[in-house]
Amino acid sequence: MATTNEITIRMLTHEDLEAVRRVAERDSAPMPRLPLLGAESDGRLLAALGLGAGNPSAVADPFMRTAQAQRLLELRARQLLGAVGAQASSSGAMVRPAEASCSQ
Repeated sequence: MATTNEITIRMLTHEDLEAVRRVAERDSAPMPRLPLLGAESDGRLLAALGLGAGNPSAVADPFMRTAQAQRLLELRARQLLGAVGAQASSSGAMVRPAEASCSQ
């Protein structure tokens, strides 16, 4: 089976929760809640990162090389949360982005 080095970062949906559950079980980690960002390669979920207040959890497949995918998830989360914070700041609302931490 040929593999690529391409990683896709996208928002996960309810349809992805079974794949997230499998990764969480492999990682011996609690299942993160939506909203979630996911990192995929060759159609396989490598890692997922919870977004939003009170959902800073992350899971990653311990049997795959996921360090790069986790860094990309953290970068995209900072971009998304920064955009949300900037929009909320201009409207006068207060936003406290969750700290996303991944181990590996």
